[in-house]
Amino acid sequence: MKFKAATFDVGGIIYSDDVFKVAIYAAIENFAGPIDSARFEKVYEDHLKSHSGSLRSKLCMEFFGSLELKGEIMEFATARWNFQPTDIYLDAKETISELRAAGLKIGLVANQPKSAVESLKRDGIFELVDFLGISAVV
Repeated sequence: MKFKAATFDVGGIIYSDDVFKVAIYAAIENFAGPIDSARFEKVYEDHLKSHSGSLRSKLCMEFFGSLELKGEIMEFATARWNFQPTDIYLDAKETISELRAAGLKIGLVANQPKSAVESLKRDGIFELVDFLGISAVV
């Protein structure tokens, strides 16, 4: 079978997911005060292993016992969730370029803020993409 397309996530694949991790940690602390970093790491790592559910919801339940502040937490985190040129993985653009040159259509499907699109443009990735499914944009 010949592949015709490849899709990628943005955080953790093109850019380091640490940007979101730092932003959501700061947001939790903004509303809860200082938190136990080991407790945060456990929720974060367990979520990555589970491949299901909402990390944001899990963190809210862990640190607040409800989802009541989820919107405010995400607003705070999103304002700080901005990829810098140093956050891009060194092989990301090259890999996408090679796949495109091989004739594959390239898609990005990701739960990202609008600022991710500007980062993709700045770093020369956006122009390589045939389909963009960024949650804050679509």
